[in-house]
Amino acid sequence: MKALSQNEVFCRPLINICGKKLFFQREKIVKKIKKYFFHFATAP
Repeated sequence: MKALSQNEVFCRPLINICGKKLFFQREKIVKKIKKYFFHFATAP
């Protein structure tokens, strides 16, 4: 358990940094998809 908690302490900051990057990338991708979807939805 002690090794696991040390791993957690080491990994958590990395996971948080990666998670934030992924979150911002996902937001950008979602906005692009919505923009394209809206474009196709409104196209005749």
